Amino acid sequence: MSELEDFEAFLGDEFDQTRFAASLLQATNVVDDTELDLSTPLKKLKFDVNECNKRMESLASAHHNQLLRNIDKVEVNRKLMNDIITPLTARLKSAYERISKDVISPYDDAVKLNKALQKIHQTSKLLRGTSFFVVLLQQLHECEKSVQLSEESKEVVRLAKNYTQIASFFKNPEDVAKDSSTDLLSIKLIRDYSPLFQVKSAEFIAGLEEKISNDLGHHSSFNANNSSLQNNVLALYVMAPQQLSSLIDRSAMTKSIQIALAQLTRSLQSPRTLASAFAEIKQSASNFSSTLSALFINCDALEAVGDMEPLSLLNNFILSLPDAHGSSIEDIYWSRLAYKFKKSVAATMARGGPIARNLKSQHTVLLNSVDSALEGTTAEMIKDALSLIGSQN
Repeated sequence: MSELEDFEAFLGDEFDQTRFAASLLQATNVVDDTELDLSTPLKKLKFDVNECNKRMESLASAHHNQLLRNIDKVEVNRKLMNDIITPLTARLKSAYERISKDVISPYDDAVKLNKALQKIHQTSKLLRGTSFFVVLLQQLHECEKSVQLSEESKEVVRLAKNYTQIASFFKNPEDVAKDSSTDLLSIKLIRDYSPLFQVKSAEFIAGLEEKISNDLGHHSSFNANNSSLQNNVLALYVMAPQQLSSLIDRSAMTKSIQIALAQLTRSLQSPRTLASAFAEIKQSASNFSSTLSALFINCDALEAVGDMEPLSLLNNFILSLPDAHGSSIEDIYWSRLAYKFKKSVAATMARGGPIARNLKSQHTVLLNSVDSALEGTTAEMIKDALSLIGSQN
């Protein structure tokens, strides 16, 4: 029996591991069956691997002495044949033919078997990667059902992690099967699922954004201990950290600052109410900042007991802001509010009229009201905005 028998399919130039894997799957599965059998083709490939190894060992064992004795003589004998033409040529030719038969031919066969073995391994890895994808897909569908049926809000975090795992197949398929030399996207099952997955992933993110935005917009649900909000925030961080930062900045922080700005702008029409407005806004800014900071910290603590690396959502949020000059949310809050308030003061003074004249006459009172309600850098930023009143002629 030739050592290459049964392995001709792997040695042809037209061999393609993707088509071969597909033919194995078709041969071991029924078209109408709803379950995909991957174990049988893997067993077949494993059997071929073992058979290759046995035949290679048999070749090496059968010609062990000749391999050791003659392999070093090949080049020497070749040189002798080329350089010395004597009556010994016939005998040297016979010796060379013997070496070719006993050493070179078995070695060439072993090289071919090794190539077949490599292709078998490629096919096996391709099937293992596909099997892993199918398992993740099943977990995703089970988790989606669990989120719909369960009252446990933490299930949404597990679903987000499933999405990110599957997303890795479409971004860097080699990261999923680290030692694979084949492209998993060559598998039709994985390639065809990509458009549907992109739609489902986008819908999941949009749903998280809507829930978070709704919770942030209500005083009762904007609570650091709201477990549903915590898990939705954490899930969106797992899926799209930049979108989470943008959403919280847009839906919570910017809205709160706009409300505070409107209150200060109204108070410009009645300067005597500005002191109480500063005190109220100081309290609301403190409440907002402490609640948002505590929410991020609670999310960190929630994830620290899970299976991922501990996160620091608070630091990541602050660093993601384009104007992150402060060391805390409250610092950034007041920096933005003071900037907008300064523009509002400038617009009021530019319009002139009785309001502008009244503000100018009450300038000292306004500065005193700032000192009585605010302190430190916050007071300096607000007084800088009010300085536009005193600079008017």
